Amino acid sequence: MNIVMFETEAWQEAFCQRLVPHQQIRCVTAPLSAANADMFADAEVISTFIDSKLDAPTLLSLRKLQLIATRSTGYDHIDLDACRAAGVTVCNVPNYGDPTVAEYTFALLLALFRKVPAAVERTRRGDFSQSGLRGSDLAGKTMGVIGAGRIGQRVIRIARAFGMSVLAFDARPDKGLEVQLGMRFVTLNQVLKRSDVVSLHVPGGAGTHELISAQKLALMKPEAVLINTARGDVVDTEALIRALAEQRIAGAALDVFSQESWLRDEAEIFRPNADPTISGLRMLAADRALLCIPNVIASAHIAYDTHEAVSRILDITLANISAFAAGRPENLVGEPIIRPSTALVAFKVSHASTPDLSVGFETAIAPLIDDVRRHTAAFLNTPDAPCVHALRGALRRTRACILMFRTLLPAKDCRWVRRELGRFSRQLGPVRDLDVLIGRHSADVLAGPARIDKTTLDETVWYARAVAAAVAQRHARTARVTIMVEGLSDWLQAQTCAATGDALSTHMTEWLLSADARARKVGNLNISRGTNTRHRLRRHLRTLRDNAEVFLRLHNPRIGGAYVAALDDLHTLLGDINDNAVVVRLERKLKSPMPTVGLTHLHRTRSDRLKAAWVRFETLAAPWAAPDTARAG
Repeated sequence: MNIVMFETEAWQEAFCQRLVPHQQIRCVTAPLSAANADMFADAEVISTFIDSKLDAPTLLSLRKLQLIATRSTGYDHIDLDACRAAGVTVCNVPNYGDPTVAEYTFALLLALFRKVPAAVERTRRGDFSQSGLRGSDLAGKTMGVIGAGRIGQRVIRIARAFGMSVLAFDARPDKGLEVQLGMRFVTLNQVLKRSDVVSLHVPGGAGTHELISAQKLALMKPEAVLINTARGDVVDTEALIRALAEQRIAGAALDVFSQESWLRDEAEIFRPNADPTISGLRMLAADRALLCIPNVIASAHIAYDTHEAVSRILDITLANISAFAAGRPENLVGEPIIRPSTALVAFKVSHASTPDLSVGFETAIAPLIDDVRRHTAAFLNTPDAPCVHALRGALRRTRACILMFRTLLPAKDCRWVRRELGRFSRQLGPVRDLDVLIGRHSADVLAGPARIDKTTLDETVWYARAVAAAVAQRHARTARVTIMVEGLSDWLQAQTCAATGDALSTHMTEWLLSADARARKVGNLNISRGTNTRHRLRRHLRTLRDNAEVFLRLHNPRIGGAYVAALDDLHTLLGDINDNAVVVRLERKLKSPMPTVGLTHLHRTRSDRLKAAWVRFETLAAPWAAPDTARAG
């Protein structure tokens, strides 16, 4: 892959080459912008920090771009809508600096409370007078934490260690933290009114822009201070200047500013394509004014900057790039659409020295993956009952086949694909369950009862099914499912296996014999028991049946028909019995109780048929006991 990393230091290039040895990595000290994007038009992956502006004009120049791996937790410098339109995946570094930023928050707070900068400056001049340097204790004060994520929780723990009481506000409060951390969740206004220290730990973006406005600052105590290590635009800078000038709050400690890039280099304003707005220049002037206020401590966005944290950022960023190349993106931001990726091909080429699997697994699973693709497209077009059942079947068969080969495949990849297949299948479950209920309403067993308004009930059920189908269809369009469906063939081609040819056949035979023995054991114990145990047996039989079909297709499709038919019959009968439980549960949810006319008799008849089918199955031998003989026959 052609990887370009922006805003880097000299040592980072060697570090990156050591961790990703087979990739082409170029390190650039400057940030990325529309002005220099044409120089990197061939980049497939870029990694930036927060000074790069990844908007639509910039992305337009990066025609081959597939992945943006930002080396930050926040991503307000990235236009996610433009990325989604261009088919560019975005990932971030969600968890690198919990202790780092939290510790720096208290470095700022202690410096502010104990007037450390003024004391240091006075002492360096040889002035040892203590006049005006009397500070305050943290113990006994109230800490207000706005944003109780990972960093916010770490701040709460440190505050409690200092003997402070803690109030917190979060858009999605986890009440369990109140007992765990010894704090209380309250409203934003209450945090501002009751706290001696207000510390901000929320992400940037439209939802938090100027969260601390003039009205919010007016709620704070006159002796309170504001700490911001989050994002500059979370605070209304002009309102903060007025509050400090009018002594409505006691001070502020700031590591972030709304116009940081211009503060670092004000000449940027006059360069081509800069086009500063009046509001932008006004914010720059406000940031400059903040730096001159005596009761403000300011630093240049260094809360994250420790040796340990920077190493973690690079480690996670490079892991994000490698995961994307392997077809299993991590730490995704938003809902990107993954295009067919040349990065995946490049990744596979760099691992071409591994053993090749020319027969067996690929031959077995490739048609199943084609089925998943085809039925997914049909379901998204028309989510009717046949499409739902066909797609669920394709997902289950593919997952079952991977299960047979899991001991020969890379464990992490194998688990990821199986999990995604299973998740997709479960999303379709409510639609399938409602189809069962609809079928029950149409059955002869319900004919005749006069005490139920079948028309009204049918309308209710069909409406519920339409809602369930719409939800499943929406899930099927999400990034995770898109990645799974689009990446299956790429994942398959990238797999290698320790066994090929006859050795692979031997592995399949041993797995199927083991699965057959397990199914018979579970069946003998559970064939006459309750719904949950029968469901477990049904799952065993379904996996065995799907893999039996795969094995027989590869080796000799003319044998084993009776065995597969017996498995299919058992699977159907178990499903019919379990469907009764589905019907009762769904009717209860719909609050439309149905009469049970004939249901007990039907259940008894199905149970008798199931027992008879099980006896027939036990008399059949597994058709793959001697695969060489089977192939010869």
